[in-house]
Amino acid sequence: MTAEERATFTDMRARLAPAFQAIVDLEAWTHGLTAAEERILNLILDGHQHKDVAVIAGINEKTAKQHASQIMRKFNVTSRAQLNATLFRRVK
Repeated sequence: MTAEERATFTDMRARLAPAFQAIVDLEAWTHGLTAAEERILNLILDGHQHKDVAVIAGINEKTAKQHASQIMRKFNVTSRAQLNATLFRRVK
């Protein structure tokens, strides 16, 4: 994700924050995410890469990658872009 794309995404997410967070919470529950996976999901949706997720969450990078893989498996997607698109479609 480029810096411009991240800024656009961050701005859009800020404007839709209450509705978007409600959808994320519901989808996390529906897809059986653990509390740790839900926290990682929110960091991913904020545009953070594995290394940043690991630092923020206080875990190692390998664990961050494993959580991300589990999240994408549970949502039946293969990329962060698909994950974002899946959740944003729910907001509309």
